[in-house]
Amino acid sequence: MILNAFLLFVSLVSPNTLQITVEGIEKEQGFIRVAFYNSEEIHLDEKTVSYYHEEPVNSVGSMSFDVPIPEGDYSVAIYHDVNSDKELNKSMIGIPKEPYGFSNNVMGMFGPPSFDEAKISFPEVKKITISLR
Repeated sequence: MILNAFLLFVSLVSPNTLQITVEGIEKEQGFIRVAFYNSEEIHLDEKTVSYYHEEPVNSVGSMSFDVPIPEGDYSVAIYHDVNSDKELNKSMIGIPKEPYGFSNNVMGMFGPPSFDEAKISFPEVKKITISLR
């Protein structure tokens, strides 16, 4: 009986998870850093990330991992922090030097995509694949 109560409690408090598959990993080093933004107002603002996750790179090609997040709408931005310095290294004119990608594999015309272009609804969407560029 106690075991049943414990299992019920665990099932009620266990967070839902979004499975993320990252494709295009060229080096087995560093981290995949994932930022979740839950509104247009904070979309891609490094100081106001809604949820953050990092995963050590353990393979070349692709890798998958689960991230516990609350229900809601999110844009997801990722990058491969190859040198593990915890920032997306950019050129002098602001072009990323490290591989990056967005949910829905969208790219903006003259800069990053908008929140609406990259938006996913969780838990309706439980798995995403992001290709690094």
